[in-house]
Parts: sequence; C-alpha cells; structure tokens
Amino acid sequence: MEVINFLTWLGIVEKLIAPDDIFIRIPYQHHYGKTVWIFNALKVSFICRYGDGDHNSPCYLAGFFQKVSIL
Repeated sequence: MEVINFLTWLGIVEKLIAPDDIFIRIPYQHHYGKTVWIFNALKVSFICRYGDGDHNSPCYLAGFFQKVSIL
C-alpha cells in the first residue's frame, strides 16, 4: 500500500482499482490496424510517466485507459 501512496504522490495513479493479479485489457488500433492489448493499470500508468508522448506510446494509451478505468 505504501507503493500505491508513493505513486499517487507522483501523480501516476489516482487510486488502486485492481490488485496486480487482476488484469484489465482494452483494444487500441494503431496505424497498421493491429490490435494492441494493454494490461495492468498501474504498470501502464507508470510507463506513461516516462513515455515519449507519441500517440502509439504507452503514455497515450494510459491517458485513455485512466479515463475509462480510474473513477
């Protein structure tokens, strides 16, 4: 739980919505029409923090992911 509080302090996550062993996935269509599945809200959000901001990057995906999953 201390890790979650630290991540929240960094602005990476707002609240824990699922334990690490529960994976939430969403489809995302990129340029080539392939479906990319993104797993685990915390992991994706953390990658987002250090992503390059490209629209195919985990950071872009995490922005959408958080809108639909973190309430």
